Amino acid sequence: MKILSRLALVSGLAVLGGCANFRHLSSDLKMIEDDYQIRGRVENADSYKVPVYAAVVEWDQASGEVFSGDRLQLEAGGRFVFLVKSPVNQHVMAFADTNRNGRHEPKEPLWVYSGKDGQASPVPLDGEHRIANVSGRLSANGPAMTELRESVDKAVAGKTADEFVSHRG
Repeated sequence: MKILSRLALVSGLAVLGGCANFRHLSSDLKMIEDDYQIRGRVENADSYKVPVYAAVVEWDQASGEVFSGDRLQLEAGGRFVFLVKSPVNQHVMAFADTNRNGRHEPKEPLWVYSGKDGQASPVPLDGEHRIANVSGRLSANGPAMTELRESVDKAVAGKTADEFVSHRG
């Protein structure tokens, strides 16, 4: 009899544990509704046998100030989604981490979202366009993005990348 009651208790806890995933559903749905989405794909991510990361950085190029950032390691298929609070100055990039140190170095393959003029630019988001779809290919001949790298380095000084990023993607 003790075995049956323990089994019932364990089964009940398993069911309740599964329900725990819905505790924050309302706030999670609100976040998705209120935030802006950047959806993307790195088309050639699977051709690299090293980690490939995608990142979004809220960066004001005029002042050089970084306000927020997030990154994630891409899974097979190279797709990503970031949720961002602000539609302004959201720069998206991806890189193959050939030296496996978790940060982009100048000689590593890179993709940076670019506007119609071919220049690196923020993703087009605004009050009417809450979802942006972007895609690109990693290249060793991509833009250097020196200003952005220096701004990010300054913003994360004394912090690890994981301490800096918001992990909302």
